[in-house]
Amino acid sequence: MIVEENSKKYLTINTHKGLYQVNRLAFGVASAPAIYQSAMDQILQGIPGTLCYLDGILVTSTDKAQHLKRLCAVFEQLKQHGLTLKKEKCKFMTDSVTYLGHVIDEKGVHPTQDKVEAITSAAPPSSVTQLRSFLGLVQYYAKFLPNLASVMEPLYQGSWLGVEQPMPEGF
Repeated sequence: MIVEENSKKYLTINTHKGLYQVNRLAFGVASAPAIYQSAMDQILQGIPGTLCYLDGILVTSTDKAQHLKRLCAVFEQLKQHGLTLKKEKCKFMTDSVTYLGHVIDEKGVHPTQDKVEAITSAAPPSSVTQLRSFLGLVQYYAKFLPNLASVMEPLYQGSWLGVEQPMPEGF
């Protein structure tokens, strides 16, 4: 994304060769991903069956003709805004796609097998830090796990350490 002239002074970087003002928004800037996501949402707004998360664009449809129409609309919008795609990173006309740790196909959205195996084969946590990490992994797939709160209650109550105590405050 091209940086507006009046914003460049806020994005000055200090290097061993001196101060430089950037012309394009770098992802190292804390707000860059949110700004980029907002821009992509605006660019693809109004194209049905289109989902974008940062630089990943999904186009869905019920048949080939509809899919081609939607792809053309996406390509046209990207072209109008000066954006290009890397052909080697694109997949077209596939029956399923792995996206953000999920498999998406005609039957719906499913967790990927490697993530399921990571959860089922995870070693029991031996510290609060390890427990937080494990719970984060499990929570990512909460929508696929019925009665998750009941199943996980012993972990939240501290019985995972063999001691009946509540989790530390702020957990």
